[in-house]
Amino acid sequence: MHTLFHHTRNKHGKKTSSRGFTIVELLVVIIVIAILAAMTVVAYNGIQARALNTKVLSSVNGSLKLLNLYYAEYSAWPQEAPPGKQAIEYCLGKDYALASAGATSTYDSPTVRTPRRWCFDYGSSGRFESDWLTTTLGKYGTLPGSTTLQDYYDTPAGVMYPKYAPIYGVSYPGFVLMWANIAGLTYPVVNGVTQNGSAHYITYALKGDVASCGITNAQRLIPGTYDGNTVCIIMLEFFGA
Repeated sequence: MHTLFHHTRNKHGKKTSSRGFTIVELLVVIIVIAILAAMTVVAYNGIQARALNTKVLSSVNGSLKLLNLYYAEYSAWPQEAPPGKQAIEYCLGKDYALASAGATSTYDSPTVRTPRRWCFDYGSSGRFESDWLTTTLGKYGTLPGSTTLQDYYDTPAGVMYPKYAPIYGVSYPGFVLMWANIAGLTYPVVNGVTQNGSAHYITYALKGDVASCGITNAQRLIPGTYDGNTVCIIMLEFFGA
């Protein structure tokens, strides 16, 4: 067993030795410090994830209030009518990160904001921010800013910004019906007919495999379907088979 000694001289100038730490004792101290450091990192990551989830839920709730005010006035959900478009996905929020040079996207509004800004879905696919939805809901308030969510997109985990999507016509159930097939989402039954699609919906994701989507009437996909994160959907309006 190796022991470390510390050499000093007494008041008479004679060299003396005092026992220090053994190698084993030093290793034990190092291991304990490493364990404590690891526990601190885990705790910090958990706090950070909860903080990010709170920001997302706040953004979704704020946007949902504006959408509901629009519906209360018009008895319909906001829906642009661009020719040749069956579906559009709008970033819920404003002032997202600038799009990279040469970036392309699908399901975008024709009124894409200039300069182009975009949000991302769980598949790392970008959607350009639209001026149309921001302007349409502007009479009721301002869509929540995205600046607090800029650090939320996390490649390759595929975490998703909140998005609003209208579907044009019952012939195009889109991704919602696909999600139902893999996740068993609950659709209402109206006059004996199961409503198998959602004409308007909001999608968002929370960091980690959390127990709830955190918003009334929101449903989650099967835990772990997308990289262990919790992908959620709020179906605003349904259509039948």
